[in-house]
Amino acid sequence: MALITGAGSGIGRAIAHTFVKEGCTRLVLADINEASLQTVSAELKELDSSVKTLAVKADISSEMEVENLVDAAVKEFGAIHYAVNNAGITSKPRVRTHELETSSWERVLDVNLRGTWFCQRAELRQMLKQEATLHTRRVFQCLKLFMATWRLTTERTGAPSQRGAIVNVSSVFGILSHPTVGAVCSGYDKSCLNCISLIALVVLCHQSRSPWHVADRCHRLWEGWHPGEFSSSWVCEDPV
Repeated sequence: MALITGAGSGIGRAIAHTFVKEGCTRLVLADINEASLQTVSAELKELDSSVKTLAVKADISSEMEVENLVDAAVKEFGAIHYAVNNAGITSKPRVRTHELETSSWERVLDVNLRGTWFCQRAELRQMLKQEATLHTRRVFQCLKLFMATWRLTTERTGAPSQRGAIVNVSSVFGILSHPTVGAVCSGYDKSCLNCISLIALVVLCHQSRSPWHVADRCHRLWEGWHPGEFSSSWVCEDPV
């Protein structure tokens, strides 16, 4: 089962489509725009009639809404195997960082950093309750060599069973900048996001009772710019 935030449009929608194409048939779709979730849900069922979805309107900057999202996902499907924390925003208005109001800065941090951490924490708590029954299909050769070196138990695929995997979607602005990206311009929220992804990985590895256990994963992805609900309004006004 996969849980995806920001699933109503853009990259989140594409991620949901990819999960279904890869064989995932149970998905929890979360977004602040409820109408868009219904559209994406219908698209997924057109791809595969066996797909079951749960659409949840959620603002990830709210701790309570994130907790309710995870609770609803577990109540509906029993577990969370994959989580993609994709929801994110840019500042409004899109101005140079020294021209940005404090309220705009705080909103970006509330969603992109604090909200992602809320999601990751709730997902971790759930995954750590689950048995390691998830099997991966593809394993890099370097991972096979690593596991053979440390004599770790593996399944037929070459990878150990897992409780789950978390992906935090970061941004190219975590490693470079642009004058008019506003709050994201400093890269502060995205750089910190890279750090909390590493912290989650350490927690999962520690819980496995082995310093070399790589069964549970938390990744971060650096995305490029992609048009979506919160970016379409300023693309023509201020092209990169």
